[in-house]
Amino acid sequence: MERLVKNEILPNLDFIDLNVCVDCINDKQTKYTKKGAIRSSQLLEIIHIDICGPFDVNSFNKEKYFITFTDDFSCYGHVYLLHEKSQAVNPLEIYINEVERQLDRKVKVVRSDRYGKYYGRYHKSGQHLGLFAKFLEKRGICAQYTMAGTPQQNGVSERRNRTLMDMVRSMLSNSSLPVSLWMYALKTAMYMLNRVPSKAVQKIPFELWTRRKPNLRHLHVYGCQAEIRIYNPHEKKLDVRTISGYFIGYPEKSKGCIFYCPTYSTRMLKLEMLGSLRMVKPVGVKLHEMWRLRKLEYKFL
Repeated sequence: MERLVKNEILPNLDFIDLNVCVDCINDKQTKYTKKGAIRSSQLLEIIHIDICGPFDVNSFNKEKYFITFTDDFSCYGHVYLLHEKSQAVNPLEIYINEVERQLDRKVKVVRSDRYGKYYGRYHKSGQHLGLFAKFLEKRGICAQYTMAGTPQQNGVSERRNRTLMDMVRSMLSNSSLPVSLWMYALKTAMYMLNRVPSKAVQKIPFELWTRRKPNLRHLHVYGCQAEIRIYNPHEKKLDVRTISGYFIGYPEKSKGCIFYCPTYSTRMLKLEMLGSLRMVKPVGVKLHEMWRLRKLEYKFL
């Protein structure tokens, strides 16, 4: 209206006594987003947490969720698989015990969404804290929750999960491997993100977390073909030395690579371990779907 008066389309009007239109506010109100946040100044000062899922295709161990932990100072992340959202407190306890022991520091703040799995639920008698909130309270860790309907307040975890899912979809699309191997693509994606530069920090997350530069010479393309040699003490002179497989990731607590070998027995996963021979049967996996973890020698094509 002021522009109409200025352009002499309307006569001069007095806007001094014009009251605020409540109806316009009710019908046109939008969310106010406060941009900018104070970053932490040291490791484990703020930990961002978020759960993603469920997935249409379960993993080999029947997991259909995953939870991510991201350090605010270094942007170094960890990922754990879940069968149900209610199991979030288990990886939280494992994560906090591990990082506090390794870094000799204490977690001060945990930031997450305001969902029942984190915050608890309200009843007629008041709020009942869930296992997640009780664990943080017992450890003396300050819990910070987002306001209802504002996931952007936990933007670090939201962006991290979106980046992980984009990478997982691209890795699965570029390979010919079963979709049920998404959990290995997910862990490989997190492994890569921790070792490449990030816009949020000046140095590489791995360098800030461990105080040493990462080695990238051992990296390979997810799903690439490989010829794998299995350690076999009873190997005969005329036996075939290698089997064909596909690279699917890196073991968490060993130096080596994980391979998927669909033509070798039934759904065989091969893990190279620089050490003694091991055979493991994961919990919940049937005998005919048993994964054998053995020492391997491999050559990429």
